[in-house]
Amino acid sequence: MKLFLIAGKAGSGKNEVADIIKKNLNNSIVTGFSKYIKLFALEFTNWDGRDFHKPRAVLQSIGDTLRSVREDFLTKRIKEDLLVYKKLGIENVIVSDVRLINEIEYFKKEKDIEVITIRVNTKTSKKNLNESEKNHRTELEL
Repeated sequence: MKLFLIAGKAGSGKNEVADIIKKNLNNSIVTGFSKYIKLFALEFTNWDGRDFHKPRAVLQSIGDTLRSVREDFLTKRIKEDLLVYKKLGIENVIVSDVRLINEIEYFKKEKDIEVITIRVNTKTSKKNLNESEKNHRTELEL
């Protein structure tokens, strides 16, 4: 199995890169760490799940909470997903929201996964983040 890990800041075009890869490779799926964070947010906020109204500060806080439970909380969840995808015949998994070094290092240790990392850079972001959101660990670490 190939695992594409796409990193970059908010609004850098990570999802667009993921879509291009998916379009050009058979048996591919796009997923992300944030799906678990968003599920928690949907359960205890009035957010409707649409990106336009995304409560980024709340999502960042939930991610911090999950990582305080266990630093590899989200990576272990994705690893479990990879087992399911493999059983379903998926050959290429694209994670479109890598933000932290440990998310990359975790999968590089896996012997049966070919890890391909991609960094997306842009001079202008499509997102208007406030200072707190811009200075969050997930925007700065990589």
